[in-house]
Amino acid sequence: DPGKGIGAIDDHNAVVADTARGRLLHVSTNAPESVSVTPISGFFASFVEFTNPTTGFAIGSKQDGTTQLWRTTDGGFHWSAVNVAP
Repeated sequence: DPGKGIGAIDDHNAVVADTARGRLLHVSTNAPESVSVTPISGFFASFVEFTNPTTGFAIGSKQDGTTQLWRTTDGGFHWSAVNVAP
């Protein structure tokens, strides 16, 4: 279901979890043609949320079944894995 996780960035931008394809999409109402795939492939998000317009987090499963926390600092255009120490 492509809208399982949606994280609002601001009044016009959001990141949507496309669970059917295992990716995150950055969408904008300012420019309807502005939909970009974020560079996480094979990632099935169960949670997407932003703390401010640039910083957000996503939790999901990778293709191998492991759970991973990801972070963005540019409004959802680029994501990096967060290593959580035990």
